[in-house]
Amino acid sequence: MATALQGFSRAARGCQCRCSKYYYQAQLIGPLRTFSLSAIRTKTATNDAVDGNPEFAARAQALGLRIARRLPRLQESDPRAKKPKQTFMNMGEPEPFEDDFPEEEEDDISTIGHQELEHHREMREYARLAAWEMPLLAKMAKPFEPPTIDTPLRFRYTTYMGEQHPAEKKVVVELCPSDMPNLTSVQMDKMKKLVGSRYNPETDIIRMSCEMFETQAQNKRYLGDLVDELLEEARDPTDTFEDVPLDTRHHVFKEKPKFPKEWRLTEERRAELEASRALAKQKDEQRLLSGGVVDGIKQIDDAMSKRVEIKLPIAEMVAAGKGKTTKGKRVADLRPSPAKWRTMRAKSTFRPRSIKTSVYNSSTAPMGGEAGRTQGARTDAGMATEHRRDQLRRPPLGITCLYGTLRSYSIMATSKTVPFEVTPIEHIPDLVHQAQAAFRSQKTKPIEYRLHQLRKLYWGIADNQEVLVEALKSDLRKSEYESFLSEIIWCQNDIIFMSKNLAKFMKDEPAPHIAFTNSLLNPRIRKEPIGTILIIGAYNFPLQLSIAPLIGAIAAGCPGVLKPSEVAPATAMVLKKIIEESLDTTAYKVVNGGVPETTALLNEKWDKIFYTGNATVGKIIAKKAAETLTPVLLELGGLNPAIITKNADPYLAARRLLWAKFHNAGQVCISQNYILVDKEILPAFLEQMKIAMNSFYPNGAKNSPDYSRIINHRHFLRIKKMLDETNGKIIFGGEMDEAENFIAPTVVLVNDMEDSLIKDESFGPLIPVLPVDNIDEAIRIANEVDSTPLGMYPFGTKAETNRLLNEITSGGASVNDGYFHGSINTLAFGGVGGSGQGNYRGKASFDAFTHRRAVTTTPGWMEKLLDIRYPPYTGKLKQYKRMGELKPDFDRNGNKVKGLGYWAGFIFSLGGKSIKDAVARWIILALIAVGGKKYTDLNGGLASYLK
Repeated sequence: MATALQGFSRAARGCQCRCSKYYYQAQLIGPLRTFSLSAIRTKTATNDAVDGNPEFAARAQALGLRIARRLPRLQESDPRAKKPKQTFMNMGEPEPFEDDFPEEEEDDISTIGHQELEHHREMREYARLAAWEMPLLAKMAKPFEPPTIDTPLRFRYTTYMGEQHPAEKKVVVELCPSDMPNLTSVQMDKMKKLVGSRYNPETDIIRMSCEMFETQAQNKRYLGDLVDELLEEARDPTDTFEDVPLDTRHHVFKEKPKFPKEWRLTEERRAELEASRALAKQKDEQRLLSGGVVDGIKQIDDAMSKRVEIKLPIAEMVAAGKGKTTKGKRVADLRPSPAKWRTMRAKSTFRPRSIKTSVYNSSTAPMGGEAGRTQGARTDAGMATEHRRDQLRRPPLGITCLYGTLRSYSIMATSKTVPFEVTPIEHIPDLVHQAQAAFRSQKTKPIEYRLHQLRKLYWGIADNQEVLVEALKSDLRKSEYESFLSEIIWCQNDIIFMSKNLAKFMKDEPAPHIAFTNSLLNPRIRKEPIGTILIIGAYNFPLQLSIAPLIGAIAAGCPGVLKPSEVAPATAMVLKKIIEESLDTTAYKVVNGGVPETTALLNEKWDKIFYTGNATVGKIIAKKAAETLTPVLLELGGLNPAIITKNADPYLAARRLLWAKFHNAGQVCISQNYILVDKEILPAFLEQMKIAMNSFYPNGAKNSPDYSRIINHRHFLRIKKMLDETNGKIIFGGEMDEAENFIAPTVVLVNDMEDSLIKDESFGPLIPVLPVDNIDEAIRIANEVDSTPLGMYPFGTKAETNRLLNEITSGGASVNDGYFHGSINTLAFGGVGGSGQGNYRGKASFDAFTHRRAVTTTPGWMEKLLDIRYPPYTGKLKQYKRMGELKPDFDRNGNKVKGLGYWAGFIFSLGGKSIKDAVARWIILALIAVGGKKYTDLNGGLASYLK
């Protein structure tokens, strides 16, 4: 091997392209260390080869070896002639080069030589594979032939190329019981039970393996014999194991996805998709040719590269603007002041609902292409909070300005509301801890404190009525009447009711149904605040659904944090202003923002969480609260049915249900989601719906100042998609205006409970009407669509509505009306099952945030009576049974026993079932006796036949 390596090394040195290598090795590597290709060693080895082998000399000369010419120069630069300078590092050490070079060191190879040799070996290996193994494998390759019925057993072997593997002797056999010859169904079932966990019930395959023997042939033979024994046992009629169930606990069944039938790609659907793709491609080509396709990235780059020409004499533009100074010079502020902006807006005839302002910071990093959110948008991580607030406070310009970071905000074009501000996430823990500290300080518990906060909140709402109306109009285009009806006056009345009854609600309650012996302990229920509360409001009634639970929390003595909906930003900012100006800011906080801020709030520890919204978010909140065992009160939506029987009044049903669904543009969680109408009354009901529609909106809903709009574009598209996907027939309505988020009141006649308008909550002005044959079908459909809706609205006779109330569960119900029970602010409101947990409003709001604490007081004089509970217990059991054991008033068959005590009580109570009934009957009896006595006195006494 050494000789071969030396030959390979010399051949590499003999190449003409390698001549320059000697110089570099002699000059650079040689002075540092003894290297195998130094000039001296090369000269010695080459001279010996040339002198002893003339043939080699000729070949070397033919190959262009020029080492002999360069050796004198290389020898002159022999590193041995340059002795290193003596320093403290090498003082007293021998020279780095020896006087002679032993012959045994001439077999060393450089690193590059080893690499070349390794490459040479790899190429030889590839050549061997290509020349011998690949043709051999191709020659031995056979096409795969699946096993036939004659070979039901499939043996699998484990083979490893190269070194031996421990599992190389393993053999696996696979078989299907149905492929086994001459097996009945009972015998196949028995075979499956015999193999136990080796049977896969999903694939119907039995898989067994063996590796106990040294060779694969032995293991295969063992498996074959085992299969024969199983077949013999399966055919044995002695015991068929039919009474033994097939055990599949060892197998984990894979969940098979169930896709809707509409997802199946039929030939018609395939052709439709191809046609739509071709049409879309054609439209894109037309836009491209006509210049309709806009390169957004190019436009942004062009806008960033351009500078705004400023004609005002300013010294320098800075990022923040606002008339700041830099380098001792005054900087002009190009933006109008708030007062000037209001003047400009007043003179303008254009009244946009919202104006989007884009801003760009030329002094910071270039734009990353991230689009801002329109409501409650979060800034980039690097933007300072104060700088961001400054941006949001500025009036919109509608132009690109040189300040801030490129974002897009929805800024309300109103004169009394302020732009939406997001609470910094880093401030949220401090706000929560302040509220918790207020609860621990006991300041929120006295009734004087609670009443003071409620009264201040009342006047905070009263003083901001005009701003609230404007904010509700900005968010939902809600009319002034609806703003007062369902928002402002509703909250004010709730505060007044709570203030008047708070003292009564806070009083301790005597515990009911207490035995006489226990009543001596004064058992009572003490009302105590539950702790710090988190309230998450909704956007459809942004004032009511935020303030109503807050009223209950204040009345119960609980501090808390209110998180209004960021989807209604104008109202959220007014709420923040009212609470911060009216309430104790150490106990009651407001956090504005979107999902990140809500997540930060949920990460804190609360004593109760109140949430109003959809079920999807409700599940997330409930799951997060479960981590800390925090109780939740969830007010969710539902697929609420309205059922109209054949005996109902179509005029009243049409007017009341039409108002209930189109109030607030249908964005009411408690309104009916669909109507089930008896076919006998269907034509009259639809006709009355049209009449009521023309009566409510004679000039059309779009031109009516009383009809609201959908909250934002995302929900507009969601409702539009539901209407596009329905298979029903539009009776009236269906008009839309995407620019205004307007959807007209729409009634759709559907013929299937699987229709999208019935299966999904529209939360918009869509009323699907489904005809039914009778009340039984209506009950069945209502329970199948949603077994626990938030509300239910039956129309019909008293017997029919009572049956509907008994057989359909719901959070609440209004008979012969649409969600009237939800408009009473003192009536408990809440869902059941999937539509919510818990209730509030009126006294229920106080109870929702109150812990009912059971308390007893044991006086000292009772110690003698309580001696029975102390050990030793000898002789005390009989006494305890006499004092504490109750006697049943029923027999072993569950029938009520009417003994002497029952009849005595019946006679004494005159047949009354309660004390009140007994007293009332005795009073009536006494009045009858007195009246009879007076009557007889007036008529000269008793009749002669009675004497």
